[in-house]
Amino acid sequence: MELSNGIRLDTNYYYWPNSWVQNKPGFFTGSGIPMRFADATGALIDVYQATTQMNDEADQTYPFTVDALLSKAVGPEGYYGVFTTNMHTDFNPSDGSIGSDAIVASAQSRGVPVVSARQMLTWLDGRNGSSFQSPHLERQRADLQCGGRNRRERSAGDAADDRHRRRAERNYAERQSRVLHGADDQRAFSTRSSRWRQARIERLYQARQISAKAGEFTSGATEGRSGSVPPFLRLVS
Repeated sequence: MELSNGIRLDTNYYYWPNSWVQNKPGFFTGSGIPMRFADATGALIDVYQATTQMNDEADQTYPFTVDALLSKAVGPEGYYGVFTTNMHTDFNPSDGSIGSDAIVASAQSRGVPVVSARQMLTWLDGRNGSSFQSPHLERQRADLQCGGRNRRERSAGDAADDRHRRRAERNYAERQSRVLHGADDQRAFSTRSSRWRQARIERLYQARQISAKAGEFTSGATEGRSGSVPPFLRLVS
């Protein structure tokens, strides 16, 4: 319903009531990151839910609540999040206006941006439309190819990925069925499976190399070269 009406960021899931909250800051869904909804089949819906962790109706105290959330986010704990607030500032002074001022001041003191829901959605789309390919590491230099897709291109890409996944699942089921009926099919299945494992190992190796060298990253080129995998990781089918 929201998507059909052009609403793609939902903030109406609320940290309440006070008898449950008990003035304890935290992630009441287990995460502070906006996540997309899914339908009954598990397919993603292009509408995000950003939970409202702070409000002026659950007897939360400020700046205690916002200080606790932001300190854990920018501190060594790394409890990152998009912290959504609902403050009624119709009257000033009021609990809502006092809480709102405290939240903004706490964010500013830590260098945390205060943005609108529209800005947050724009950032989410930009993040999801970004990618890097062809990672290559050489000594202390990392080369990457960076690119991006707009939302329409990304939606088309997601649909293509879903079709590819369903096709791969069907092919896998057919191969399993053939394995039960003959050694020749079994050898063919084993060969394809080995190739799939080798390709996966190559991707995991490249990702591990990037992670291991993240602290030594010094520069990036606009054009990268594909990395290679050490012989001991290659599979022979």
